[in-house]
Amino acid sequence: RLESVTGVQTCALPISFKSRFPDITLRIFVDDYAHLKVMMQAGRIDLAVISITEEDDRPAQGAVNLRREELVVALPREAAYCLEHPDAEFISEKQLPQALDTLDFIALDEGASIRRIEDALFRRLMYRPHVICEVEREDSATRMVDAGVGAAILSQEDVRGVRSIRSFRLDLPLYRENIMVLRRGAKRTEALTGLEELLVAQARSE
Repeated sequence: RLESVTGVQTCALPISFKSRFPDITLRIFVDDYAHLKVMMQAGRIDLAVISITEEDDRPAQGAVNLRREELVVALPREAAYCLEHPDAEFISEKQLPQALDTLDFIALDEGASIRRIEDALFRRLMYRPHVICEVEREDSATRMVDAGVGAAILSQEDVRGVRSIRSFRLDLPLYRENIMVLRRGAKRTEALTGLEELLVAQARSE
């Protein structure tokens, strides 16, 4: 019950934590910001790593900045736009509908930080992509783009090193913030303090 995480990779965290606190079992929940907030208010979790957008209400206190992530447009490498722009690194907002018109679009689940950002972007462009499905996890969307199912908006980290995906930065960059929040009134035990230290070190080394 020490932690709930979304937006930061946690694969190595249990090993690092267990080596320092062998008698404590780390319980990890993965959910969206709204649900994590409710769980924290109910005392079900003590520490959360959450992804927020510029429009989200930032916790009034107890929040620590971990990492700012840039979002990119991820396209299958053989998509028409990729073939027409073999050397491009950026895509303008005006070009985005052209790039997506011939592709299906993989949306993140409602409530996800990327979903809120992409919804705002498409409203601004007055454009509606052809959504083929919604997925809960970013790694699921990455695998679908990798398989050629369609396009998605993802973080740079999501697509780094995936050879069959071309990623394009937007000329007006999109960002989300990963922050760590401690539940108000949570007892700051040695284990909880250690967990905070591990999370900060891990996020800033990625």
